[in-house]
Amino acid sequence: VPGGDGRDSQTTAPAADGGQTSGQQQQQQQPPPALPYADAPGGDGRDSQPGVTAADGRQTADRQAASRQSTPGNGRPAVVLEDYGSERQRTLDQTIERLVSDNETFRQAAHGLIARFTGAENADLVAAASRQHGAAAVQETIGSIGDLVDYYQVRGRDNAGVLATFQSGEGVEMLRERLETPLNDEQIKALTDMLLLPRRHLSRRELAQAVGQVAAAPDADERAVAGQLSMPVGFGSQTGSVRGVLAGARQMGLTAEEMSRLAQMVQDGLREAVLTELTARNQPEAAARDFINDLAALPAAMVVPQSVRVAPATVAVKSRDSE
Repeated sequence: VPGGDGRDSQTTAPAADGGQTSGQQQQQQQPPPALPYADAPGGDGRDSQPGVTAADGRQTADRQAASRQSTPGNGRPAVVLEDYGSERQRTLDQTIERLVSDNETFRQAAHGLIARFTGAENADLVAAASRQHGAAAVQETIGSIGDLVDYYQVRGRDNAGVLATFQSGEGVEMLRERLETPLNDEQIKALTDMLLLPRRHLSRRELAQAVGQVAAAPDADERAVAGQLSMPVGFGSQTGSVRGVLAGARQMGLTAEEMSRLAQMVQDGLREAVLTELTARNQPEAAARDFINDLAALPAAMVVPQSVRVAPATVAVKSRDSE
């Protein structure tokens, strides 16, 4: 999550209910296991979890090849999806079990863990699904989502294409053809976010473009910018900079195209040229300098979470499937 450390240490914990020995009870005091999120901002910089062997029934050479299809020239994929192997399946199963535990501490910790990586709304949906339909139904649905992702990827759909498939609703429709699940569409999408932990690499120019798209709306704030980018959580430590850029863009009446161009000029070290352009448009020099400083404070590149529950409205993630 922006501004966070991007990772929780994984711990091995027993099932939440029933039949504990004293050693198990002591082990239960440990926090619930983390959802792996290897490339969260501020994390260790890895692009994905280590590959899962074919014996797990999840990671295959075909799937690895499909994932590489969304890799641009800089060697980093525009969209990253978390691998789903047997180890991670156990982690997710434990998290779901804790959501329906009689232990309130476990329930709260599991909810907070999901919210941290996928947003509060997703956490509420997953918790509601677990309470309404039971842990087994939710776990079965997660497994079927993982199988469906494999189905798409081994047939050549890249990560951006898989993300777009679930954002459009096609993935949910296909899942219902394969599995009779009592969960509603929004609950299924929330589980998909929890399973895939989708995130994308975002440049300063793209972020500025998204700011420009919402700047004309007088009540838009940084949450509107996050929504334009399909982000289920906010900007963390970058929130102040995003607010400053948004305020400046609104005050100066800058369009998305102008924001993109000015951000690229700042990226290229042309701050004085940007200042000259803005003051030539009758913008006060002090206000222009503040805006340029806020624009320069945005990261040149960052990794942002994505959500299948919100289709991107501004900065499109280009998939080779659409070419």
